[in-house]
Amino acid sequence: MSPGLIATPLWSKLSEEARQSMYEGAASRLPTRRVGQPEDVTNAIAYLASTPSSTVLVDGGASIV
Repeated sequence: MSPGLIATPLWSKLSEEARQSMYEGAASRLPTRRVGQPEDVTNAIAYLASTPSSTVLVDGGASIV
């Protein structure tokens, strides 16, 4: 699995303003116009667990831009 930018506490060391700016900048470049959420990754993992030998990119469409 290859997730893109996911809004998690990993980014909590950034100021709220810097974090929001990063999320908005990333979202503006993605076809989905949003940053990934933890549940997006969770759903992809559940799918992969039920479908062996599959690959899923959870990157908001960044790989097709």
